[in-house]
Amino acid sequence: MRRVGALQALVGLLTGFIFHVTAGHKHVGAAFENVKDPRYMGGKIRPGAEMADVQASVQAMSIALVTGFQQPLLMDDWTHLILHDNRYNETRHVLDSFQQELAALSERVDELNTLRRFKVNAFNPRIVASSVSI
Repeated sequence: MRRVGALQALVGLLTGFIFHVTAGHKHVGAAFENVKDPRYMGGKIRPGAEMADVQASVQAMSIALVTGFQQPLLMDDWTHLILHDNRYNETRHVLDSFQQELAALSERVDELNTLRRFKVNAFNPRIVASSVSI
């Protein structure tokens, strides 16, 4: 019974992580504006300091800047990344099923948007990038 709880916790953790590096980042946008002033948001907390030092500031800005680069979309063709081994067909099936579910969800979002005064596409799988990859 304990193992099931740990597995559910791991699934929840990974789901949250995947959400934040895909849809969460897409919704919030680039982070550079938040870190360009070391007095506002520092990358590291240092004892006795009110703002980030030069090294921490440059590191945070570098990470924030590269998160703004366009990443592949979740619904792009990812088949070139699948290993051609004895599990290729199984892996391909998982990818295809996942993308079919995303397409159905995207269609549902489009349907709901016809009823909304203000269209909401922030989490529409059709426009969500795969990650913020650095």
